[in-house]
Amino acid sequence: MEVALKLISGQFNPIQLNFSRFLVGGLVLIPFAVRELKKRGRKLDGKALGSFALLGLMGIAVSMSLYQLSVTRIQASVVGVLFSSNPVFVTLFAFLLLHETISKNQIAGLVLDVAGIVLIIQPWHLRLDALGVVYVLLATLLASGLLAAFHALGWSAPSWARKGLEVICAVLAAVLMVYTGLYLAWMEAVPLWNNAALPALFALSSFSSGAAIVLLLVPYARDWALLSGWVDGLHRVHLAALGLEFLALVAFVALAATNPFAGSSLVRLVSPAGQGPWFIAGFVLGGIVVPFGAEAARPFTGRTAPVAAAEVLCLFGGLILRFCLVLAGSHWLG
Repeated sequence: MEVALKLISGQFNPIQLNFSRFLVGGLVLIPFAVRELKKRGRKLDGKALGSFALLGLMGIAVSMSLYQLSVTRIQASVVGVLFSSNPVFVTLFAFLLLHETISKNQIAGLVLDVAGIVLIIQPWHLRLDALGVVYVLLATLLASGLLAAFHALGWSAPSWARKGLEVICAVLAAVLMVYTGLYLAWMEAVPLWNNAALPALFALSSFSSGAAIVLLLVPYARDWALLSGWVDGLHRVHLAALGLEFLALVAFVALAATNPFAGSSLVRLVSPAGQGPWFIAGFVLGGIVVPFGAEAARPFTGRTAPVAAAEVLCLFGGLILRFCLVLAGSHWLG
């Protein structure tokens, strides 16, 4: 399957492939599932449908989309082997979340499984795309549906296990925040992107956008009023992140201005004839200045509506930043 996906990956978008594949499969299998439910006299209530929806979202929509994306970035053979390491993660999650006992034979099997993966892939002989590996590992984790089932079915888990999963997710999020900026900054062929401040700018932009999403969604959480102290702290962190993001932007522009090869792209980025209106109004003002001002004024005004509107602008600003930098930088390539 991985080889077939690799062959047609240049003709179809990975998300299109994922949607088409499981849409057809779902339409074919639904009649059989309905007939089996009727035969057994079972009905699906709202809770069951919600559980199925959550499992489908995590185990199919998210997991398999990441799987399709990984095939476009690394060898199909590597994707197949890593994705087939499901038993390793299933066993670990069963131990951490369901308190199942792992026997000595299972431990030996896990060791042999990991050793076999390393021997087959031989990473010391490959030049692997880091993001591709992250995609397939995330797909492997989600494919089992354990995290979704954990919440949907109400399973209990010790606090240390939850904290461990939170740390893992935080590390993966940090990697994804920094990766794009590092990847572009290493491209010497595009002078505007080949900038030491770009990784920091992208990472801070991602962090501020993430904080904006959380702050927008918190009021809709159950018993959100109990989180008021935590929310106030996040507002202060967001304010600091926006300030650091502005400093990173200043450093980026200063370094680009001192690079004679990046001059034409920088002019295109800020000029009215290029991406200037979008970059200045959409990112600098809408994505940094306005949210910073709203966050700074919030303790004195006590008004939440202007801050919520500013959070939305912050989200769009992060998207506009990437859009403008890609267009202005690729202009150098002709």
